[in-house]
This record gives sequence, structure tokens and C-alpha cells, in this order.
Amino acid sequence: MKKVLLFSIMMTCALFCAAQSVDYRPLVQEGVKWVYCYDNVVNNNSEPNYELYTMEFSGTTELNGKTYHNCYHYTNSKLDPLAEVPVAWVREEGKRVYAVFNGEFTCKDAVYIGGKSLLKKSDDFETSGEYLVYDFDDVETYAANVKVKSLAVGSQDVVSLGNWQANRYNLVVAEGGAEDIAIALIEGVGVDAEWGYQGNLICPFTLLPNGHVTMTKGLSHVTDAAGNVLYKGAFYDYYTALEDVKAKVQQCCENQYFNLMGQPVAHPEDAPGIYIRDGKKVLVR
Repeated sequence: MKKVLLFSIMMTCALFCAAQSVDYRPLVQEGVKWVYCYDNVVNNNSEPNYELYTMEFSGTTELNGKTYHNCYHYTNSKLDPLAEVPVAWVREEGKRVYAVFNGEFTCKDAVYIGGKSLLKKSDDFETSGEYLVYDFDDVETYAANVKVKSLAVGSQDVVSLGNWQANRYNLVVAEGGAEDIAIALIEGVGVDAEWGYQGNLICPFTLLPNGHVTMTKGLSHVTDAAGNVLYKGAFYDYYTALEDVKAKVQQCCENQYFNLMGQPVAHPEDAPGIYIRDGKKVLVR
């Protein structure tokens, strides 16, 4: 009877664990795009001015005997590796993601604040220059090492990424009061955070000094190579609002003439000269 009861408990535990965890979903994948929404904020007094940028892996580079994937950050509609320079070189080993930042383009404020590292250096940092960007093999220790706050894994669940499923780790403040934080670490996605703890694919935690021009940003969505949305992030509503505004402007102003002051002109032929139409200068004779 005891053996039957023990077997029953083990089976129940196995089913529960299976429901709470799935196979690891790799983060570094070519063809996948991470779209972020941001606005420029000056001392929190400016009106939001939302824009978009995309991050994507394309091609590989050999550094110190290791193969890295080139990580690009761009604002155009499509990546042109010949015109862009990688912001970092990233590799994945098991469930750990490492990055060597391009010193000219890295988001240094996300890596250092007052000389204190927000990301843990790899064991061979002196020779490799690598930072441990994610550790999905030991999320609890990884979160505790982040210098933003004292973080811990509050809960774990599973989210859908298209035809895939991925483990999500929801972080909370480990010490000092209310759990006022909303950061999720998601396998295959990276960080997804709400206001106040923004980051991106390779700089998952960002702190910027007060009084500086900052970019408030967050994940809008992740798409596959075909453009299908795999995951909707905390800032997805801002993205859809942007796209809606762009569509309305395009519908309103298509083939509309404007003078060089930006004023609409109904009959440009009455005053020949240079006008703007569909974002381009045209000469009306």
C-alpha cells in the first residue's frame, strides 16, 4: 500500500512539474526579431515621443577561439548587415548567454553605474571580455547577482511562443517590502519589463542617473522570420498605437502636397515651386 501511495505521489509530482516547465527554448536564433518601443524623456518633463528599434542576430564572428553571433540594433524597417555595425557579439552555451559588447556602441549605462557592474562578468573576463547576460540554468542565483535591486524568482510558469512554449520566471523584490517590480525572464525572449526597469535583449537591466536624458524603453514584441508575432511584450500596446497613428497619417496625407513650412496646399499648380509629397520634394511647374 505504501509503495502504491508513493508511486501515486511521484506521478502527481511529475505531472505537476511537467505542467510548470518545458524544454529549453534557445535565445540566440537568426531570423527572429526583437522590436522595442522607446521615448526620449528629459527629466520626466517632456511629452512622450515614441519610436521603434529592432534587434536581430545575423552572421557569426570568431573571437578568442569562440564563435559568436553578431547582434544588431537598427531603426530601419529591415536589417542591412553591410550598413550596420554589431552592438555586441553573443553566444549561447547550454542555458547561459554571454556577450562581448562593442565598446563604441554598447549601452554602457546598463553595464556600469558608478563603477558597479549590473551584469556579472564571466570567469575568464580578463581574456574574453564576456558578460553573463542570462543564466537560465540557475535563474535564482542570476537574479540575486543583479545590482538593480535584490531580486528573487517569485513564480514560474509557461508562455506560448508561436508553436513553441517557453519557461517564464517572474521576479520579485527579495528584501525590503512590497513586491513592486514587474520583470519577467523568458527563455527564447530574454527580459520583458514594465516601467522603471527597462532593458533590452543584451542589456536586460538598465539604470540611468537622474537628471540625464534617458530613453524609457521596453519590449513590444518578438517575431519569427516570416514576421509572425511570437510574443507580445509589456510595450505592445504602444507599438499598436504607433502603427495606428502611422496608418491614419498615411491615409489622410497620401498624395497630399505640403509647402516647405509643412502646411497643406490644395492647389500647388496655382503657385509653382518646390513642395513635399509623400515625404519627398517635388517640383510643380
